[in-house]
Amino acid sequence: MKIYHTEYSEHGIEEEYSLITKIENSYIFIDIYSRKVVKIEIYDESYSLGEFKIGSEITTELCDKYELLDLDDVDTGEICYFPQKNYMHAVIYVNPEDDVSKITKIVFSINGENPSKNNVKDILKAKKIEDIYYSLYNFGKIEIDIKNKEIIGRLEGNTFIFDLFNGNLIDIEFKE
Repeated sequence: MKIYHTEYSEHGIEEEYSLITKIENSYIFIDIYSRKVVKIEIYDESYSLGEFKIGSEITTELCDKYELLDLDDVDTGEICYFPQKNYMHAVIYVNPEDDVSKITKIVFSINGENPSKNNVKDILKAKKIEDIYYSLYNFGKIEIDIKNKEIIGRLEGNTFIFDLFNGNLIDIEFKE
């Protein structure tokens, strides 16, 4: 298992800070705020979701049977299919440049939590990342230190260090 991180990833129009873990031919996106899985991308050709199998063709029959809505993903250049019957929690991706439209990945998304304010009035009284996540996200900077298993937030000249797994405050380095 490899662990990557990203400053932010785009989910439609909203941006979220995520920790990305690669397990075999799949990626798992974990929201830093809630520390919950928010997205799973599957590329494994042995995986199938009912009649949808990675590497298989998207046919007119499948489109009709599952009432697939298709949209172009301008960021990736792929075509996304959204089932309107059954599998409504999944998004099926196809590479439009292929002669035959074959499924390249299946994605499951769960909406992450985005707070609309801080949980504390004074950022220096924060005990967990949730307490000041709103300000870090909107006005500061968030980094992940995989080696030390820490989330590092920089805000108003102060550096906040949180435990990556439970979100608890480890240390504050005050501005001078």
